[in-house]
Amino acid sequence: MRVPYEELFETLRRVLEKTGFKTDRAGLCARLFADASRDGFASHGLNRFPRFMRTIRTGVVDVHASPVRVAGFGAWERWDGRLGPGNLNAHQCMDRALALAREHGMGCIALANTNHWMRGGSYGWQAADAGAIGVCWTNTLPNLPPWGVSNPRVGNNPLIIAVPRAGGHVVLDMAMSQFSMGALESYRLRGEPLPVPGGYDERGELTRDPAAIEASMRPLPIGFWKGSGLALVLDLAAAVLSGGAATYQIPTEPEKESGLSQVVHRDCRAFARACLTRRRQRHCVSTHVRHARRARALSRGANAADAAAQPRGWRASGTVDLARSSAACHGVATRRHPRAVNRQDHVRSDPAAACCAKRARRNAGSGDRSSSSRDAMSSPMAGPNLKPWPEPPPASQTFAAAGCRSTTKCASGVLSY
Repeated sequence: MRVPYEELFETLRRVLEKTGFKTDRAGLCARLFADASRDGFASHGLNRFPRFMRTIRTGVVDVHASPVRVAGFGAWERWDGRLGPGNLNAHQCMDRALALAREHGMGCIALANTNHWMRGGSYGWQAADAGAIGVCWTNTLPNLPPWGVSNPRVGNNPLIIAVPRAGGHVVLDMAMSQFSMGALESYRLRGEPLPVPGGYDERGELTRDPAAIEASMRPLPIGFWKGSGLALVLDLAAAVLSGGAATYQIPTEPEKESGLSQVVHRDCRAFARACLTRRRQRHCVSTHVRHARRARALSRGANAADAAAQPRGWRASGTVDLARSSAACHGVATRRHPRAVNRQDHVRSDPAAACCAKRARRNAGSGDRSSSSRDAMSSPMAGPNLKPWPEPPPASQTFAAAGCRSTTKCASGVLSY
């Protein structure tokens, strides 16, 4: 049977209003349920609604509670969900994360003491529709055995990653089990086997029977031990960041699942960074070509005037200081100009780039600290003391310097020659 979207939405809204929801909160809650069913995820939409109503009647969900901020520092904040409706709590925290991202460039909310957020992808779409990259996850009741264990001790902790795109957003919404518990229920209700093995039966055999997996409570983690490990660290991170409960502290009965911990993160600078990286790459290619041509001229015995005109960042001793040359290309901070501004892109360099340049400069010069090399560096017109120039590094190394925002990559030798 097919039901028009507006009819489904209005029916759910009326039911929620009779339960005690205010009109605006009832409308948003009904829309989140209806949208999930419209998009083909009835397991977290209409099919989930009866259980949601039972949790309200049993007092697990407080329809009048709204999340409150309990701590914060800059772009990061910690909130308490006060056991309110999970989908409304998550939606409000998404909005707050977006507001922080507009102010700081990125925003992160860690939410404790909340309830099941229904379809997690809804909040990924919320971020993407606002033009931001979104990453969020939640822990759950224990419903997934760690690798090598037969009883469930970790949650299948869904992870959502959303990337906005003009031609249609890309939203990943996946549980850490091969099939979510809602998906298993949907296959069972339709009387269909799973397309691939999704867990173990009571005898410990892999099976495609969703009912057997629900009975054994042994769904298969994605990537076997890798999915099990990822589920564990997502639970740890959510509990630590939010100051809330970990999976082992959450009730094991599905209709008493409450007090969850969630994390949402938004980055509004993603597209600006991508565009900036492409501009920097193009600028660095042209600069690197000029350096290479100058190097070949010097190696063929160019005169002293050509040697004096060599670009900054190149050492006459025969080694290349890529940190200094990349600083010249991309406007990253140097010792002389710690707050330098790239005239090409009019973007102030950040502390991470300065750290990259500093470490790489130290790495690049660590193998050439003799007095002769210092003399050669201090006297670019040394004439016969000039050594042949090395071949320029691959362009990919220069690109890594251009787009690098991680000191790990830079310090690992990407910028050393």
